[in-house]
Amino acid sequence: MGIRRVGNVDIQPMHRLSCHCGSVVLELSLPEGIVNPRRRDCSICRRKGAVVASVVLERSFPDQYGYNVGCLEGVNPFLIPDVPVNDGVHHPADRDSAPASPAGAAAKT
Repeated sequence: MGIRRVGNVDIQPMHRLSCHCGSVVLELSLPEGIVNPRRRDCSICRRKGAVVASVVLERSFPDQYGYNVGCLEGVNPFLIPDVPVNDGVHHPADRDSAPASPAGAAAKT
């Protein structure tokens, strides 16, 4: 089961979500509430302080779509206690595609 209430806001089975300026608005299917909220410590997420979660997509690969919990109407993500932080700096998918160091480049200390 997911989080069904954040602060005084009930998470609806179809909850409205919008961007910061309100130009993009959609309804997100959250029948189990907010499931598996998390933060990452990559350079972008760390600077934004974003809390993300995922929903299952039926016609997409991979089979999940991530969304910013702070975009859910009325939800303050800072009111969600104990949000785990995932290692976004050393993500396993990035290991195989890391570019080789240029010849003669000095290592940073």
